[in-house]
Amino acid sequence: LRCRAAARRCAAGCWPEECQRLCCPARVRSHSIPIVDQYFLNPFEKWLRYGRFPWTFFIHLALVVLVTAQAIWLFDRDVKHVSRTSRHFQHLFVGGPLSTKTSAQAVDIHSPQALQRAVHMTVQHHFFINNVSIVNYQMADENVLQVQARWRDGTQVALGLERSGYLAANGSSTASSASVAGASAEQLGGEAYIREVMPFLYDLQRLPLLALVKMDHTLHEYGYHSLCTYRWKVQTVFDGWEAGNFKSTVMTKASDCEGKDWEGLHYVALAIMALGLVSTALIVRKLLRVAKAVVRLRALPEAWDRLTSSDIASLFSPWWGLTLVMHIAQVCSCCACLTDEPDIGTRFQGVGLSCFLTWLNISQYFESFPGLYKAFHTLGMSFGGVLRFLLSVWPLFYGFVLLGVCLFWQSPIFASPAKSAASLFSLLNGDMIHDTFEEVYFINGIVGHLYLYVFLMLFIFVILNVNISIVTDAYERSKKHPQREHLRILRRASAEGLSREEAAQLGWAPSPRESPRSSPNASPELGPSPPPMQLPRGFLDDPRGGGGDGHARVSRSPSPPPPLPLQAQASSRS
Repeated sequence: LRCRAAARRCAAGCWPEECQRLCCPARVRSHSIPIVDQYFLNPFEKWLRYGRFPWTFFIHLALVVLVTAQAIWLFDRDVKHVSRTSRHFQHLFVGGPLSTKTSAQAVDIHSPQALQRAVHMTVQHHFFINNVSIVNYQMADENVLQVQARWRDGTQVALGLERSGYLAANGSSTASSASVAGASAEQLGGEAYIREVMPFLYDLQRLPLLALVKMDHTLHEYGYHSLCTYRWKVQTVFDGWEAGNFKSTVMTKASDCEGKDWEGLHYVALAIMALGLVSTALIVRKLLRVAKAVVRLRALPEAWDRLTSSDIASLFSPWWGLTLVMHIAQVCSCCACLTDEPDIGTRFQGVGLSCFLTWLNISQYFESFPGLYKAFHTLGMSFGGVLRFLLSVWPLFYGFVLLGVCLFWQSPIFASPAKSAASLFSLLNGDMIHDTFEEVYFINGIVGHLYLYVFLMLFIFVILNVNISIVTDAYERSKKHPQREHLRILRRASAEGLSREEAAQLGWAPSPRESPRSSPNASPELGPSPPPMQLPRGFLDDPRGGGGDGHARVSRSPSPPPPLPLQAQASSRS
């Protein structure tokens, strides 16, 4: 009744803490959080206990939604169309009659006649691209096709194929345009003009000295609502560095011509940048608070001498570094989206990296729920063991890689150390096993089968299972989450009236040497153990030193309550 009658005076802060908790809990919640709770409570517990709203969590959740929507928007708007158009250029300039693999990255050319037909088809489709395409294009330079030839000695020659000369060789532009759609490469005119400009393609003595032929196509794609939808830079490359054949490839690069017109995508990018900057400010504030706490600890010689570098590092969360990297990626990708003519590939790659880091960053909040954090906890506990084990078996694996290159160098899957390593890694994962057995048996007979049998039995039955056992052992240990286990141990020790040292002797808790809060063991050389570290009264309750995110482990918590008297301990143990 007294507290209820005096509730109107709570705002003045003149009543004891008990009365304020009963009469004015909102005012109690508005107080600053003590340093212990800053480090040992997660954002949701701070919200429930002190009313501090988890702004960072909801900002990161909003970033997940916005970045995912941005990636889906760009994929539906640009990427699907650009991907299909790139395959169309692949078929247009190096595919067609030469190969049925229209979606392949490269087409192998093994004869001079095939190379001449390929170059002729590329020149023909460049000048008459709208006759063989459903979409309308406009060349940046309709009169000249730039060609660059490079020889094996490093010299280069720049050439220009003129449209007028190509049409004059055909007799007339009308006849040529009419004959493009249905005629084969041998029936079309203009070959005499190409032979005149590029005679080295038809000289069998000079052709082996040719290393590269590159053609540049710059064109604009017309859209339904604008004059220019995409600006394309296409390169057709005939690479002859490898002896015996030429590899024809098409490299495409598209830029968005409609980037100047503001739409919803630009406002999404601005919202992502704004939220990223706000979240960066919150992370920087946390870093400054932790740095202030470290400075205050440094001012206490007794406390600072007892702390190790790992103790200081435990005050900082590795997720903060990931969050800063995520925001840098978000800002860079949004800046690329806001340019006048962004490159489609670069923009989508930046958005993809930003999306990956954003989804990875939201996983940090699973740490507040041990049941959802098992995957990351298992990775953290097994990372060191798996890395050491892989380093120990790497010499053996690379030995098999080099042996495969030396034994089966005629096979394309063992043509180089990189290809051999990729093939053996695929075999470990159950891919192309039967094809590889047939390939190596055709080259070296039973030796090839013996090589594969030894490799697969050693790496799958022994090494891979040992690696799995390391991860399984870490998973079994991760089932007992350290936060729950340490709290359970402290509660049990307090209930039984035992100190932490006695709990460690019974196997309930880690030994004192594993805890940075415990006193070191006595040693004849060092003399008796120093007394426990005494911090100034009120240091742990001072809210100015906090600023953590609940990431610290319970092993960094303050010492458990003092044990009961010896008589009480004896009665409890009995």
